[in-house]
Amino acid sequence: MIQIVTDIHSSRLIYVLDFVFNQVLKTGYQVCKAEEIHPENPVINYTGVSHNTLSFRPSKIMSDSHCVRPEDMDSIVDDLKRWISECKLSHETDIFGIIFCYLSRYEEYLEKPINPGKRFLATSSLFYHLSPEEPVVDKLIHELKGLIQDRYHSYTFSSYTCTEVQSTIDIDQAWAHQYKGWRNILTLFKALFKGDFSRINTIFNVLIKKEKDPFDTYDYIINLHKSVGLLPVFFILLSDKLTIIDRNHHPDNQQFKKLIKKLSEKHPTGIHPSYHSHKSIEILRKEIRTLEDITSKKVTCSRQHFLMMQLPDTYRNLLSLGITDDFTMGFPDRTGFRAGTGNSFLWYDLLNETTTTLMIHPFQVMDVTLLRYMKLTPDKAKLKIQKLRATAIKYNIPFPILWHNSSLVESGEWKGWRKVYESAIQPLKINKH
Repeated sequence: MIQIVTDIHSSRLIYVLDFVFNQVLKTGYQVCKAEEIHPENPVINYTGVSHNTLSFRPSKIMSDSHCVRPEDMDSIVDDLKRWISECKLSHETDIFGIIFCYLSRYEEYLEKPINPGKRFLATSSLFYHLSPEEPVVDKLIHELKGLIQDRYHSYTFSSYTCTEVQSTIDIDQAWAHQYKGWRNILTLFKALFKGDFSRINTIFNVLIKKEKDPFDTYDYIINLHKSVGLLPVFFILLSDKLTIIDRNHHPDNQQFKKLIKKLSEKHPTGIHPSYHSHKSIEILRKEIRTLEDITSKKVTCSRQHFLMMQLPDTYRNLLSLGITDDFTMGFPDRTGFRAGTGNSFLWYDLLNETTTTLMIHPFQVMDVTLLRYMKLTPDKAKLKIQKLRATAIKYNIPFPILWHNSSLVESGEWKGWRKVYESAIQPLKINKH
C-alpha cells in the first residue's frame, strides 16, 4: 500500500492514482493526512512542501474542474521539458499532472486538427514533439517505482507481467473484386483508361475463380495467429452507404454476412464505425445493430474507421450504445504512444470530470502508417517494429498493432509486407518484475 499525503481532493487525482497504483503497479494506495501515515508503508508527499519523503509539486491542473485552460497545459509542458532535460524526476515535477494530461488527452481539447480528415496527427501533438515515440506515462511510472524501491528497501512490489502482443485486424474491404457486381465494371474501365492490364487480368481471373481474391487473406491470418498462439480481434466496416472512404460490401450481401459469421464464431469481433458515423449517433446505432444481427452476439468493441474521432462526442456516443472497449487510440501518421502508454486505461470525460467505464486500448503501430506516411520499406518497417517491441519489453507493457486484411496481399505496394506482420506478432520475451 502506497500512502499519498495531499491536500488535493479531485476526481482528476483519484483517476491518476487508480491507474498508477491499482492498475499498473498493483500496490493499492491510500490518500491520507501527514499525521495518519504508517511508517511501514511508502509515502509520497503531494502537497508542494518538501518533506523527508518522496515529494512532488502539484500543479493547478490537478485541482481544477470543469475547465480546460491553455495556461494549465503550459505548466505541465514546462514540467515535462524539465524531466526530459534533467533525465530524472525532481520535487518540482508534477508527475501525476503529466500522466493526467496524457491519459485524458488534454491537448486534444486545445489543439484543432489541421489535416483534411480532421484527425489528430502526431505532427499536431506538442507532447509527441517533446518526446517522439516514447511511452512517457510508462517511463514515469517505471521511474517512480525505482524511486520507491531506493527509498524503501524493505518494500516489495508484487510480481506481475502484462507484456503481450495484441493483434487487431480492420476489414475495410472484405474482397477486392469478388461479390462486387456492377462496381467491378467501373474498376475495369478505370484500369483500362490507365492501361493497367495486369489489374484487368486479375479481375477476370478472380471473377471466373481462376485466382483467389487478393484481399481474401483470412485463412492466412487465422492460421498464422494459431501458430503463435494469438487470437486477433476483427473490426468490420458495415456502412450501407458507399463513399470514397467507406468502400466495403453492403451489409445485405449474403457472402459478406457469411464471412462475418465465420470470423465471429471463434474470434472477438467489433464494429468499425463508418467515417461519417461520428456525426450521427443514429448511423452508429444502425451499424452496431447490423453487426449484432449478423453475429447474434452483443457488440462491445469498436475502432473508428480512418481513426476518425472527436472528443468527447465520439466516446460518449459509443458509451451510450453499449460499447465497453475502444481501440482507436493511436496516431495515423507516426508510430508511438498517443496517450503516452501501451497500457489500456479508462476514458476520463474531461468536460464532465468523471471516470467512465469505457476502456481505451491504444495501439503503437499501423501498417498504413509505416508504408504511406513514413514511407518505409519492409526491411526498415521491421526495424521500426523491433524498436517498439523492445520498448514494450523494457517497460513491461502490451504491444498492440493494427493491420488490415488488404495489406497482406503480397502484391503491388504491399509486396514483401507479410514478413513485417509475421515479425510483429511473434511472442515477446517477458520481463518479470
